[in-house]
Amino acid sequence: MPDTASLLAFALIALGMVLTPGPNMIYLISRSICQGRVAGLISLGGVALGFVFYMLFAMGFLTNLLNPKIAVMYLSLLPQFIAPENGSVLTQSLALGATQIVISVVVNSVIAIAAGSIAAFLIARPGWMVVQRWLMGTVLAALAVRMATEARR
Repeated sequence: MPDTASLLAFALIALGMVLTPGPNMIYLISRSICQGRVAGLISLGGVALGFVFYMLFAMGFLTNLLNPKIAVMYLSLLPQFIAPENGSVLTQSLALGATQIVISVVVNSVIAIAAGSIAAFLIARPGWMVVQRWLMGTVLAALAVRMATEARR
């Protein structure tokens, strides 16, 4: 088992990484906003466990599998907190990995629930949905125009 100082330091780094927006956070927010809190939490289950039960689980698994932050965490950062003199390297790796997963699930649960609440707010006010559609349409049209003009240069 890692010593307490290493475990706490690793937990703080894991918290900082999960709070940094990345593909998982974007995926969970989009699912929660489009399909509600339950879909966001099911998607989070897919991200955390990577086990394919439903379509949302499969998409969460792929999102996490292709997430470069996770590769950095497990391949370069995690070994810095393992001390062979503290016992089994496997046990320490599992403890640190479990710490990262728990922190990630807790933070992402809060994000999914908050995004679902925003969706419920927006659904109850149809005017916001009209504004959102026009705004997104305008942004996408502007990006299309920019891409078309950049391609001609």
